[in-house]
Amino acid sequence: MSLAQGETRTIEHGIGGDPDDYVVDMQLRNDTAGRHILYLGGESLVLSSQSQPRHLGAYWRNLVSDSITVRREDEDPVADQLRVRIWLIR
Repeated sequence: MSLAQGETRTIEHGIGGDPDDYVVDMQLRNDTAGRHILYLGGESLVLSSQSQPRHLGAYWRNLVSDSITVRREDEDPVADQLRVRIWLIR
């Protein structure tokens, strides 16, 4: 799925059951870096030439029995596309 800089999206997955039994895998992609995990989980990076942090990367949150929320940070240059996979383990 494509995600714009600063975009947050809730994805319905409909797996059901207890989210404690889920395993989540998330990969990022763009044309320059290809598939990667650069800044996976989000990163606030302060460069020596800047006083304000840059917010990079992407992450997931709010995993429940029927949906998951994903977010791409405001200034992220490398997470144009996300792949989220959820497995149910028992």
